[in-house]
Amino acid sequence: MNTASILRKCSRHLQRGTILTAIKAKVQSSMKSLIKHTIGFEWQHYYVLSLNCDSLYKKLAISASDPNLRIATEKDWYDPILVQELGPDKINYIIERCNNANFCCVIYKEKQVRCFGFISYREMELKNNIKYVLPKNEAFFYDDYCLTAYRRQGLYRKVLNERCRLIEQKGFNKVLTIVSPANGPSWQGHKSWNKEQSFYWIKFRGREYCTLKHYKPIQNSL
Repeated sequence: MNTASILRKCSRHLQRGTILTAIKAKVQSSMKSLIKHTIGFEWQHYYVLSLNCDSLYKKLAISASDPNLRIATEKDWYDPILVQELGPDKINYIIERCNNANFCCVIYKEKQVRCFGFISYREMELKNNIKYVLPKNEAFFYDDYCLTAYRRQGLYRKVLNERCRLIEQKGFNKVLTIVSPANGPSWQGHKSWNKEQSFYWIKFRGREYCTLKHYKPIQNSL
């Protein structure tokens, strides 16, 4: 590639704001890290996003289920590759949820799990110790993940569609999720969802706070 081609390519990225956005994100991340280590203060901005089921099915154009999509069982996670990428603590957490009827983990699996996403039928979870009661007939989508080697293949959308099909069968009329604008790919992936409310998670000197309103905290949670 000659110099002129490189300059044209860089110019296109600058016009889109890609480089400037990356620099801004890096500066913000560095500042947050500095504040955390200096005074023990952390924060994150989130949105509760929603879609009613009618809108959800129209937007996603749900069709027949892919044979590689199914509900996960404990045995699906006994895989060294998954343990290496996700870590043993995460695998244990997933297995615990797979064995709990209040949750459902949808996976895309060929020889191994390539992508997964959870449904919660009873609670909305921000962190392990921060949970809220879900309103009646509303489900919560969370903890979506696609293994690094299988990204950009449309697997997330397939897992999302399958979860929508499942909650339709169970009679739910609305789905919620929580996304941070700092997570660029996830934020872009949910840009058509409705913004229910904006809130902050804050941690200062070991104590956690959350500004989320209108949802009842679960006991032993924040």
